[in-house]
Amino acid sequence: MKPSPRTPAARPTLRLRHALLALGLGATLLAGPARAALDVDALWDFAQPVRTEQAFREALGRAQGDEALILVTQIARTFTIRGEFANAERELDGIAAKLPTAGAEARVREALERGRILRGQGQGGQARPFFIRALEMARPAGLEALTADAMHSVALVEPTREGRLAWHERTLDYVREAKDARARKWEPAALNNMGITLNEMGRHDLALPVLQKALAIYQQQGLAPAIRGGRWLVAHTQRMSGDLKAAQAGFESLEKDDAAAGIADRYVLNELASVHEARGDAAAAEAYRKKSQAVAR
Repeated sequence: MKPSPRTPAARPTLRLRHALLALGLGATLLAGPARAALDVDALWDFAQPVRTEQAFREALGRAQGDEALILVTQIARTFTIRGEFANAERELDGIAAKLPTAGAEARVREALERGRILRGQGQGGQARPFFIRALEMARPAGLEALTADAMHSVALVEPTREGRLAWHERTLDYVREAKDARARKWEPAALNNMGITLNEMGRHDLALPVLQKALAIYQQQGLAPAIRGGRWLVAHTQRMSGDLKAAQAGFESLEKDDAAAGIADRYVLNELASVHEARGDAAAAEAYRKKSQAVAR
């Protein structure tokens, strides 16, 4: 998939996979088995990593043992989200000596965060062994949601499209059979990633129904940020497959929602520029490019 550099899909994999974190297309699903005294999900707000760090530190002041270790791994993740990788490593280094005698969940979460730090710095190959280690610890321990997280993470750093697609399929097979509802909630994230990979392979015909299914699940779950990201992906795929009428309708709907919220999204505007360009309306395409450039400044 090689769209024009003027479109938001110029770097589709980077933007859309970062969106899985920023928009909640997977990141908000991170959870281990039910815990009586610690609910990691309840403390997470992925859109507010600084506030979330504060919440975890407050909880850390009351925690002991493995719960304290788990909280530190999540504090590290708040730094990774902010791109403060040295701070994230510092947090994990601080608990390294306690991990050999810790329970499986703490060790799995630490491995996941080590991998995420490396992946966040573009070192997918170095991140992969940490994700594999997390998977090899989580699955036999019955940590289904963390197993799903690890499988999802391995898929993202596979070096080939074929390898990524195979891991997306494995992740889907696993989460659909999982007993833990939190593991099953990884299904739309895996579908989104599968659709992105199929788009990269030029198989827009296969990608579209996959992404539409992911969007339908997010709509059922009522996850607003994920729904928005899913709508963008569907419309983008419609454009790539040549269904310009549907793509235009999808992006104009997003543009309308943005206007009502008093915001503008240059990725939506760039896509509309590309749609109009493909339809032969050079004036409209140029108008949307100017709007996008104004937002970018």
